[in-house]
Amino acid sequence: MTPVITSELYSVVVAGAMNPAIHHPQWYLAIDQLSEDEVKAALHTGNFIFVPQLARFQTAGMELQCLPDKWQLSTPARALLPRLVQLSSSTFQRLGETPIRSYGVNTRVELQVDEELGTRLSESLGDIPLGLRFRERLPNLTSLVVEYPLEDLVMDGQPTIPRTFKATLQHRAGALLININVDHQIPLTATPVRFDLDHLLERSTEAQSVSDAFVAQISSTIAEGTD
Repeated sequence: MTPVITSELYSVVVAGAMNPAIHHPQWYLAIDQLSEDEVKAALHTGNFIFVPQLARFQTAGMELQCLPDKWQLSTPARALLPRLVQLSSSTFQRLGETPIRSYGVNTRVELQVDEELGTRLSESLGDIPLGLRFRERLPNLTSLVVEYPLEDLVMDGQPTIPRTFKATLQHRAGALLININVDHQIPLTATPVRFDLDHLLERSTEAQSVSDAFVAQISSTIAEGTD
């Protein structure tokens, strides 16, 4: 039986030197990324915060948070992923001079599972597409980190971007929590390199596909073990 997804969250996180004072809902209206109704909703939700060190609001099924060192846009609705990427891309097209260290495309999924899950998942990690190898006994899936490099992101006119896939699996009573981060590191060079984060973010669907494949393999393993 295919496991039931009890919760999910998708996010784009950009690390760098941010200015939270910019990220008011009205600014997103001014750059045509939010409608007037969406701005009104953002300003009247209970979690709206706008202070020098933090901007945070919810609207249109998404939550935006900006700290001095991090900007994040998230949604629990997979159907909103295209807009999530589009809004992120448009934001940093406008803020093209922001010093950026890295950005990540993240997935968080919680599955309803049974108590015997750990053994089956441990055995499956050696299968394709993961093909992991363990020197000794299989890992204990109370908590497990899977991390490996992905093929570099290469685009015309952009620096080569190293990418790393990292998934943390946590098994507890009746649930498996999967946190996935596909990290993109902006290269540090002696001479500043021009890059367009908006164009790079548009390629984030590739990173999401890797995350989806990982979750699908885990779900398939659970389903096979319960049929």
